[in-house]
Amino acid sequence: MTWPAPPSDATLPATNYDQSTDSPSAARAELLSMKARVDDLSARLKQLIDHGEPIMPAGGSMTGALNFAAGVTVASAATVNLGAANSNTVTITGTIAITSLGTASAGVERRVTFAGALTLTHNSTSLILPGAADVLTASNDVATFVSLGGGNWRCVQYLDASASPVSVASASSTVGTNSGTTVVLSSSIPSYATEVTVAFESVSSNGSDEYLLRLGSGGSPKTTGYKVSATRCGGTSVATNTSTVGFNIRTNTAAVSMSGVAIFVKGSSNKWVGSIVMGDLGSSTSYFTGGSVSLSGALDNIVLTTTGGTNAFDGGEATISWK
Repeated sequence: MTWPAPPSDATLPATNYDQSTDSPSAARAELLSMKARVDDLSARLKQLIDHGEPIMPAGGSMTGALNFAAGVTVASAATVNLGAANSNTVTITGTIAITSLGTASAGVERRVTFAGALTLTHNSTSLILPGAADVLTASNDVATFVSLGGGNWRCVQYLDASASPVSVASASSTVGTNSGTTVVLSSSIPSYATEVTVAFESVSSNGSDEYLLRLGSGGSPKTTGYKVSATRCGGTSVATNTSTVGFNIRTNTAAVSMSGVAIFVKGSSNKWVGSIVMGDLGSSTSYFTGGSVSLSGALDNIVLTTTGGTNAFDGGEATISWK
């Protein structure tokens, strides 16, 4: 960096005090004026230092290395005050999920190394992460964060130590399918989800109506507009049908106890494409379903019910997960 030369005596501001003609009170006034200018300059320098901003002229070029301060270590917490770290290089320890990086001036940048596994919680305003999704960190992962001001940060780079794609956080929950005519598998699927999996174990009901999986947005499952085809294969018997009211599973008896997997993948906009494979070991029967449905908004709920809506589920469980 080429710095400007310090001012010469000739370029320094001239004093307005003339010892030969001015009174002591004039000298005092001039000194107070000079002190005020010095105080103002000191305040500006302190502001630059406190906010971690470089004190250098605009333009120019580097003529040597610019060395940062030694890295510092900060413990994980819901809010990590990254801008207050006394180095551009920060190591975060611990496993507490991080939802905020605190407040710093726009343009402040920090390079962060994670010592272990924790969750970075995506927020479309205050903590913008790759893929608009939560990120699961691993030991020695490195991320670069830039402050947007007002407590908002963006991750502009994320380097996975394992050299594999960034791991997007997933979640799962298990519900019993042993009561009720409708089982809510989840009512809190996050908007970032692009794939949802439901694993069924020994699901049964007290009637012969077909099972239905319904997807929904805005808290309510959609009941129309499905484009679905279902097949039941048992021995030499094959039965097929179509459905517009849900992803149907072509059961025909209350004696089944079915296990299998349903996978739903987000396509364009809010269209979801689904595939279901189930089996009933007791009758050596297999069930296959495929289809799609377009939702009015982001998927947030999936329910299990029956075509008639009156048969009650009386056995098994379902585990739903997403990523």
